[in-house]
Amino acid sequence: ANLAYWCRLLPTPVVAIAGMDAVRTAEAMRCGAAGVAVISAITGTEDPEGAIARLQQAVVEGSSRPSAAAPSLPRPTLR
Repeated sequence: ANLAYWCRLLPTPVVAIAGMDAVRTAEAMRCGAAGVAVISAITGTEDPEGAIARLQQAVVEGSSRPSAAAPSLPRPTLR
């Protein structure tokens, strides 16, 4: 929900980073992210070409699904 909040609030493109895989990529796109930064999902696999194809498909699928709801205020992430 926080990602959706910041994607709607900021006038600049937001890129989702850290721990991105196909599931998280689709969700980031639903939240309005302009893109994702991916390293280990590609370099940490025996099949990088397959991983890239799955990530690309996740971008398409996430972008075509209804937008995720954004909270009126972000949740605190630091405690």
